[in-house]
Amino acid sequence: MSAPTLPPALAGRFTVSPVVPEDADAILGLVSACDLAVLGFVDYTLEDVQEDTGPTATGEPRQQGLARDSAGQVVAWWWTGPRPDSARLPVDLYVHPGLDEPDGDVIAAVAWAQVTAWGRERYAGWSGEVPLLDTGSVQGDTVHERRLAAAGFEQVRTFWRMSGEVPPSPRPAPPVPGLVVRTVRFDDEDDTRLVHRLKEESFAEHWGTEPEAYEAFMGRWRGSAGFDPSLWFVAELNGEPAAVMLASRRMANEDALYIQSLGTLAPARRRGVASALLHHAYEVARGEGYARVRLGVDSDNPTGAPGVYRRAGLETIFAMHAWHKSLT
Repeated sequence: MSAPTLPPALAGRFTVSPVVPEDADAILGLVSACDLAVLGFVDYTLEDVQEDTGPTATGEPRQQGLARDSAGQVVAWWWTGPRPDSARLPVDLYVHPGLDEPDGDVIAAVAWAQVTAWGRERYAGWSGEVPLLDTGSVQGDTVHERRLAAAGFEQVRTFWRMSGEVPPSPRPAPPVPGLVVRTVRFDDEDDTRLVHRLKEESFAEHWGTEPEAYEAFMGRWRGSAGFDPSLWFVAELNGEPAAVMLASRRMANEDALYIQSLGTLAPARRRGVASALLHHAYEVARGEGYARVRLGVDSDNPTGAPGVYRRAGLETIFAMHAWHKSLT
């Protein structure tokens, strides 16, 4: 698909082009400016940029574009993150906060129109559930939210980023009879398949969850920013697998161990397993030299996870809203 056409009023001052690997540093500068304007700190790294601009795990093209001003500075970036057999197409758009708002509005409209066209092209002939674009906003970013609404997105859910300081000295683990927490044997396919099963089953009733094949799951995680298999853990209760915790170094620049996924099988819930895994995460973080532990959670999580996390010393540091746009 060709590059979108800018209105005449902008065409002489901005250009639109595809993304190439050499753009990574400029994209990081753009996203950092957006984070600082809303959060006051940078929640993104060069490794994140490389993940979001690089090839997908399946090799499917990742459609994306850039807008530059007359000085060559990147002022907007939009991208897609296709996943096999998924009706949800992850997408995102960043517009530099220093850009004049009317110009930013027009560039955002052009970018969202192209993303929507990409999505409709990808799902042509799709026979599954209604496909949609899936994006997000940080609470307080009213300009971005206004542009999302103008592009036809609807806010559908709220998630919290939570953070807890690592205690200065070790603390006793919660007493859970029969519980053992061990590191995943990543060179053993039976063990990684167990991890996949635990994640699929423990999140089956969560909002927005879609089944994911083992190969796609492993490919996606291997290519994710901060991936480190030594930070994958399984909890066993009386010798039976009960829960999984997948942590990473994705937030090392924020001096934090990031828990990307923590799920407990339904029969093992309300028995202290998740609390024990969080305690283990704090101990791992201390051993790795991190000052804090962070994670994200659905504010309406049906398992009561936010309460478990608060009791473990994690507090909400900002909220993120999920937005969807139907491609029908």
